[in-house]
Parts: sequence; structure tokens; C-alpha cells
Amino acid sequence: MKNILFLIFGIVICPFGISQENTRVDYSELTVQNPPVYEGCANATNREKNINCFEKSIKKFITSNFNYQIINGIEEEIKASQKSSLFNVRPRILIETDGTTSLPEEWYENARIRKQFPTLFEELERIVALIPKMHSPAKEDGNPIRSSYQQIMRFQIK
Repeated sequence: MKNILFLIFGIVICPFGISQENTRVDYSELTVQNPPVYEGCANATNREKNINCFEKSIKKFITSNFNYQIINGIEEEIKASQKSSLFNVRPRILIETDGTTSLPEEWYENARIRKQFPTLFEELERIVALIPKMHSPAKEDGNPIRSSYQQIMRFQIK
């Protein structure tokens, strides 16, 4: 059996960014007043605890549901395309105003991962579609807004 180590880190590039439909927003500079609340995190007593609970819950969900056999199937392609054995994927997950999740449109148009590794892209799509609906979406001035969360996933091919 091939030796693959899958690592998922909580290294987040601006965990929550504001997004407006049909408007390109720099997610690395904006933060929301009230981040989305993951199901099971509604009892968090403050913003920081909510964010920590959200991040832990998303990481746990992804690691529990990721089909690791996908990486086994594209291991040689990854090795050929990378200068090192470490391979990063940075999916940005959109959280809609109704609390559902999706991948942003630009991921479908421009994502290198989609072009190089379509099977891995399909797996990311599958997982994002399975993420449970948020207890509540992000809010700005009390109004639900579309927000994003970026999770860095690192795969080390051995």
C-alpha cells in the first residue's frame, strides 16, 4: 500500500471574509462582525470561542469525510507536478446567507487543482456539499451576509 500522510491544519488565511454577489472582494482584508455559527457551537459564549468551535468542527468534518483513496489514485501525478512531497490545497468555502455551503464560482473557472487533479476537485466539491447547514450565517449589523472560510489542507506524499 502506498504511504501517504494527510495533514489538515487550522492555518487559516482570514477565516471569515465578506462577499457580495457579483462583486470581487479581497477576502484577506475583511472580517465580519459576527461569524457563522456551526451546528453544535451555538452555546459558545463569545466570538473567539465561536470561531474556535467553528474551525475545530469544520476540520473534524473534513478529516472524517475525506476519501483518502483519492490521493492514492493521483499520487504519481502529484509527485510529478510538485517540487517537494508536500502538496497544499486551499479551498475557500462560501457560507451563504441561509447557512448552506458551496465553493466560490472562481474555483470552478480558475482553480489549478480542478485542471490538474479533477478527481481531487470533485472530492472537495463533495465534501463542501456535505457540510451541515450552519446554525446561523455570518451577520453584519444584525443582517445575514454571505461569508467565506479558507482551510489549508496539506498532503505529504511519502
